[in-house]
Amino acid sequence: MPSEVVLGGRKVAVQRPRVRADGREVPLPTFQALAHTDPLNRRVVDQMLVGVATRQYARSLEPVPTGVVSRGTSKSSVSRRFVAKTTAQLRARQAAPLDGLDLVALILDGVHIGEHCLAVALGIAADGQTHALGLWEGATKNAAESLLSRTRHVKRNVKRWRGGQMMLRWVAAGVLEAVKGFRRLTGHADMPRLVAALRARGCRRCSAAPRDRPRR
Repeated sequence: MPSEVVLGGRKVAVQRPRVRADGREVPLPTFQALAHTDPLNRRVVDQMLVGVATRQYARSLEPVPTGVVSRGTSKSSVSRRFVAKTTAQLRARQAAPLDGLDLVALILDGVHIGEHCLAVALGIAADGQTHALGLWEGATKNAAESLLSRTRHVKRNVKRWRGGQMMLRWVAAGVLEAVKGFRRLTGHADMPRLVAALRARGCRRCSAAPRDRPRR
């Protein structure tokens, strides 16, 4: 019977044999594996991450034999699969448990794309491995960027710098000017809960610390 399998980054039309036993159709594990769309979605993401445009996706694939009917390589199809796969990857990353990681350091950074700032959290474990902990969309203009922007604006007319102390004074002036426009963080009402959780976790660690400290 007519069906499709995933082959070389596309869907290819094939004839699937029908196998019956005891009056019922028997599923074919090999066909089910070849018909699964996840490898196709992964191929789409891999191609786009190396710079292949959606409209060039079909040309980037290996050619199929003459007469073979295929589909799933149009610009709109590739775009839909990329959105679906990357959305699933993001959700899985955000939902991944972190309690099994023995983290000793946390690194927070921001990735600016246009007017948007994406916050990235990385954790360094006791064994030296780095783990991606999460990715969130932040404000269109965060406090750090506002501070730096204001500092650049304040010192824009200085043409000649006379040592580090002069730089320090001007940057300090820019920082103090920027601080005047700072507002309370979004979600500040939840800060007491965060502080309480951090203090509770810190107290547990502190109670165990004396046993671990070497004697002098």
